[in-house]
Amino acid sequence: MNKKLIGGVVAVALAAAAGVGLVATEKRAFETALRDFAAAAPEGVSIEADITGSDFLSTEFSVRIGEAAGNFAARWQGRAEYGFGTVVRASLDDRRDLGRVLADMGVAGFRDELEIEWAPWRKEVPVRWRTAGFDYLPDGKAGPGALTCTVEPLRFEGAVKDGRFVRFDYAGEGFGCSAGGRQQLSVKDFALCYEEKAAPDAETLKHLAPLFPSEASLRVGVISGEGFSMKSLALASTLAKAADAEKTGKAEMSDKTQKTAAGEKPDARWRQTFDGAVESPVFENAAIGDRIAVRLHLEGLTQTLADNLVGLQVAMLALGDESLLAAGAVKAVEDAFMRGGLALNLETLSLEHKGERAEAAGRIAFMGDAERDRAAAFDPNRGVSLGALSVSVPASMIDEKTAAPFIESGALRLVSGFYQSHLELSTAGVRANGVPIF
Repeated sequence: MNKKLIGGVVAVALAAAAGVGLVATEKRAFETALRDFAAAAPEGVSIEADITGSDFLSTEFSVRIGEAAGNFAARWQGRAEYGFGTVVRASLDDRRDLGRVLADMGVAGFRDELEIEWAPWRKEVPVRWRTAGFDYLPDGKAGPGALTCTVEPLRFEGAVKDGRFVRFDYAGEGFGCSAGGRQQLSVKDFALCYEEKAAPDAETLKHLAPLFPSEASLRVGVISGEGFSMKSLALASTLAKAADAEKTGKAEMSDKTQKTAAGEKPDARWRQTFDGAVESPVFENAAIGDRIAVRLHLEGLTQTLADNLVGLQVAMLALGDESLLAAGAVKAVEDAFMRGGLALNLETLSLEHKGERAEAAGRIAFMGDAERDRAAAFDPNRGVSLGALSVSVPASMIDEKTAAPFIESGALRLVSGFYQSHLELSTAGVRANGVPIF
């Protein structure tokens, strides 16, 4: 036999053997992961994972997730296919558990598909989910005046790494609700996106609520309903370490909370920036303006504050007491505000209308010492500064009769065609141009 032919046959045989080995490895890894997933059910949750069919290139399975001591559960039927990467596809089982009672809940026509790709050489696991849309009757039945909602096609695409989503894009063509022939709400073209910009370090991952650089955004095309509407809504958020923010020329204010005992590592500090804009907002059938925009940032965010808030959420779920979250969250934020240097910087809040622009900017922060100034903070005759805001509004945007009493008192000043005021905030009240107004 020709040596080249023998070499080719050997190469093909080796490739086939490698392929067989890879498929067997993938199959074993998936079925082990399925059993481990069921065994790792958190307290109060029941997870059942069963293999319902299997051949060399695929595994059919069923996963049921529900309450450990209750009747609520949802079941998915799926199939994993092997060969140079595992592809898992699953859909909600419409014959049992949640799928069977969807009709009783007023949901009609719901069909979905979840797709997950895995391969040993991938650092991230792609995850995709989609549904062609469905109808929903909140009252559970149709009628002449019944509220009827329609959800148009939805999709979700993301990537999982180290057990968490590091990127996702959730988008929909829209949804709307109507009753008695009248539109109650309509939302068209929306998308929610998130991306992790840098992996957290191992120490950060030990915390309940890891903070690390990330970006998120929300976009909505058109929103309308009874008496209100807007042509577009756009929000964006960026989270970064304070040190990273300083490199951009926006240094954090130094404060005594950064000081720690010898050898003690200070709590890492973070900055959260928000940008938002609304086009053509209408409220109660009255146009508010052509555009409203805001840019602000929170500084002094810490891992401790994040852990405290997540810990409260966990406790609320365990005890079933929502008041615990509200009261605890207020206390945690108050403590961070008075002792931890938490502050809000309003870089700009603007309203544009017919070519003119009203604007406000300022900073809200506790300017005193939490211990030394405690008495002054709660004394109505003294108070502690909480920052200041400057406001400028074109005279054309405020009726003269409305502005007159504020002009007379000095709370507003008319300067070059703009009503202007400097607001000073304190624990004792608010002053406008030095005039007490609250």
